Amino acid sequence: MKSRLQGWFLISVLMSLAGCGPARPGIFPPQLSIDALRIPEQGPWQLVLRIKNDSYAPMTFRHLEGRLFVDGQAPLSMSADMDLEIPALAADVTRVEIPATAALHKVLTDSRHTPFGLPYRLSGQVAAGGSASGARHFDFSHDDRFYPVPGDARRFR
Repeated sequence: MKSRLQGWFLISVLMSLAGCGPARPGIFPPQLSIDALRIPEQGPWQLVLRIKNDSYAPMTFRHLEGRLFVDGQAPLSMSADMDLEIPALAADVTRVEIPATAALHKVLTDSRHTPFGLPYRLSGQVAAGGSASGARHFDFSHDDRFYPVPGDARRFR
């Protein structure tokens, strides 16, 4: 009986010590999506990107390289440097400028009359780092639709 108790005590001590080791935070790829597209009268278009940190550790997003495909049109390239710290399991937005094109402007203007929106794909790579993870590059891809903002002819969501 005594040896059986000693065995259980030893097992419980070893199991409790196993839980005391350093825990590595779970690092997962972020999700990027478009929050809004603003088309000023002149100059580059302004894209508001939403970055969701799906990691269990805070991440600092430093650089983005991506492409925006809208309804089969030629892709628009984007590049942005940022210093955006996002806490664990949270999201934030950043603004990115993209070049204006007449062909895409026509497609967006014509899409105001359809209730189904305008399909787009956002893809690329984002560089991020955290205190425990070091620098990492994450690929992203997101498919969705643009819908016009009621009362504002120059904004899409």
